Amino acid sequence: MRKDTSKFLIKGGKPLHGNIKISGAKNSASKLIVSSLLTDEPVHITNCPTAIGEIQITREICESLGTKFKKYSDNEVIVRTKSIHSNSFSASLGIINRIGILTVGPLLQRTGEAKIPKPGGDRIGERPINFHLDSLELLGATVKEYKEFYLLKSKKLKGANITLPFPSVGATENIIITSCLAEGKTFIHNAAIEPEIMDMIKMLQKMGAIIDVMTDRTIVITGVEKLKGTTHRVLPDRLEAASFACAAIASKGDITILEARQDDMISFLNSTRLIGADYEILENGIRFFYKGQ
Repeated sequence: MRKDTSKFLIKGGKPLHGNIKISGAKNSASKLIVSSLLTDEPVHITNCPTAIGEIQITREICESLGTKFKKYSDNEVIVRTKSIHSNSFSASLGIINRIGILTVGPLLQRTGEAKIPKPGGDRIGERPINFHLDSLELLGATVKEYKEFYLLKSKKLKGANITLPFPSVGATENIIITSCLAEGKTFIHNAAIEPEIMDMIKMLQKMGAIIDVMTDRTIVITGVEKLKGTTHRVLPDRLEAASFACAAIASKGDITILEARQDDMISFLNSTRLIGADYEILENGIRFFYKGQ
């Protein structure tokens, strides 16, 4: 493995002040690009952080499957997968990122087969994909494991009643994407309901999907025959907003984070006050500041 010699040199001692605008959420944008594989029509995604490595990897994976990027610049992509040219992608892309597992649903729906390299870990560590595979089998896919990849096949995916052992974000996303074009209804119990998942659901609804989110962490997807193209703006990155907020508070500063949204950061906002800092909700963002406590 190549040794990573990159580093950050931070010279502290100065409070942070001023305004900063956050980018679109990469954890949403990458899933929106993958979701576009469900239709043969163009999908226009704005506020997309195109310079981030995960989005670039997602582009490479989708392009290897047959996707054409008519635009990929200025935080904007126009993507279309008129036809699927391949049901697999390079193992090197699967090793460095786990986004590829989410292409299974579109590949099964459009070609009946998906060959997915075994995903590698990341700096969080190894994260098994058994929740994904078990759920895909319940939806009607057959799964065969080989040394370096999984081979999945399906003639017709059908809705299922799926209960996740814990609210896995990736597994929830995979089931939603796969179920949109499956026959009948799919119930996901103990589903993850992060803002990025809600953002994906909103775009899929624009494309013609029927998805209900219940109050008890149950998501219900009613399969449809076809999805269409759409235009969607990626939600602001709440993790980036929280990072800047922490830096401002730790440096005893005062910053306004433009486009940060209260709805996406309720738990973080509560924690901000619990440690003795404070915030102010503004029309165009959230101000975070140190209170001297």
